[in-house]
Amino acid sequence: MAVMAFATAIVAASACGGADDSDGDGGAGTGGSGGSGGTGGTGGTGGTGNSGTGGEPHCFAPMVETPLDSDSTSHGNMFDVVTFGIEVHYFDVHLAEGTHTVEVYYRTGSHVGHESAPEDWTLLSTETGVVSAGLGTTTSVNGIFSLGVSDAAFYITTTGTDMLDTVGTEVGATVVSDGMVEILEGVGLDYPFGAVSGPRIWNGTISYGFCE
Repeated sequence: MAVMAFATAIVAASACGGADDSDGDGGAGTGGSGGSGGTGGTGGTGGTGNSGTGGEPHCFAPMVETPLDSDSTSHGNMFDVVTFGIEVHYFDVHLAEGTHTVEVYYRTGSHVGHESAPEDWTLLSTETGVVSAGLGTTTSVNGIFSLGVSDAAFYITTTGTDMLDTVGTEVGATVVSDGMVEILEGVGLDYPFGAVSGPRIWNGTISYGFCE
């Protein structure tokens, strides 16, 4: 079954920067002129300049990807993400052939215990008319959201069509980590907050940014 990647842009990376600011060393003073038959005065010592310590941070835009080895389908996936001070840019999510409506939900903390509680989730975005165009194809959808140093949960779902995922081994087990973002195994759901199947590994990519 052909698949596509659907990307939800969550937030653009913040501009990082700072200007270098340094003052030069002061010049040496000029000695006074001696009077008739006298000796000229000694020149004064120049003042010491202040060197600036400002510098421009280095910003990065890496991505972390779970294995795209789908052997199962769900309407959507709930999964937890552990972040270490990053800003999520977008997700690439794999969909079956056809036209889809895709919704992205978020909550702080874990999804565990909240699978059937829509009131515990915030809807971030809804994209209609998403047409599957084959393996690895992505679509970016703008949004406004960011993550700090915390645990977060996402529920990315169609409104009844198939999303591709992988049968997992244990909810909460680490699927992949790059030291800044850790994606954990979650569950599959029937839309919207229906029957739960698990564990499931979400198939996709999280692109993010950070500065140091």
